[in-house]
Amino acid sequence: MLVHGVHLSERDLVRVTSAGSWLVHNPRSNMNNAVGHAPVEQFGERAALGTDGWPADMLAELRFAHFRGRERLGLRRAHPAAALLQGGQALASEIFGVPFGSLSPGSAADLVVCDYVSPTPLTATNLPGHLIGGVQASMFRGVMVAGRWVCRDGVPVNIDVDAVYCRARQLAATLWRRMRG
Repeated sequence: MLVHGVHLSERDLVRVTSAGSWLVHNPRSNMNNAVGHAPVEQFGERAALGTDGWPADMLAELRFAHFRGRERLGLRRAHPAAALLQGGQALASEIFGVPFGSLSPGSAADLVVCDYVSPTPLTATNLPGHLIGGVQASMFRGVMVAGRWVCRDGVPVNIDVDAVYCRARQLAATLWRRMRG
């Protein structure tokens, strides 16, 4: 798996894709670090969307990938960013050995409940547009993983969120001290 891929030459891309590697695009991180934009349109079918330290909001990541791709390449040549979400499903299926993206027998049985009232008809064809322009992370109400609720009413189940954040702040302070020497 190769993450970012911002500075890959055409030759590098050929080597990476012919090796069957996955390429994971992190548009907000790339923008924040001012390192450029990955040539996502050349990544092929084994491409996924990721995040590496920004808030884990894949819809926001999707929007950045979409708009940055449009800005860089124009309407006709831009890579459809929503395909990167589907790539993420394929990557997860490959890593975990379980089908993701459906509720069929043998699949991961993951389900997300979203409180989204569509202002226009919602179809399989225009779903990417709704994900890019309508659905917000704040609209998610529940998440089921492997048939069990892990989040209900926007709150993680069986996790002491305050304790997790407290520990995260402690570990971050320790890490920052170590980084300063």
